[in-house]
Amino acid sequence: MSAFCVFGVSRSDCMRIAEKKIKRYDDEKKRNLTMEEWRAAVDALAQDLFATTTRHRQVSPAFDAPQFARDWVAVAVRSDQVKGADIRVRDVVLDGEGKPVKRNGKILMTWQHFKG
Repeated sequence: MSAFCVFGVSRSDCMRIAEKKIKRYDDEKKRNLTMEEWRAAVDALAQDLFATTTRHRQVSPAFDAPQFARDWVAVAVRSDQVKGADIRVRDVVLDGEGKPVKRNGKILMTWQHFKG
């Protein structure tokens, strides 16, 4: 079972969000943006999002062992495609007494920060 994953902020996620936010029609100038103008606006917004975003998402595939996740982080951070990368492990949610939380008769699982 794949239990380890990397969470962080990736440039590709920021680019995808920026492409959805920037319209191809300029309301002020009453005309369609050229592809160069639109791409420049998307790139500027994506760089701004990458610099300011703090919400971490899953940015890697699932791995079987933490050393594979560490290797993935080393490559991604070195290539400046991911920031704030942290490794998380799939784990059971515990209540205040240390007992597993159940929903609909099944034990609830979530991603927890990996210490190791």
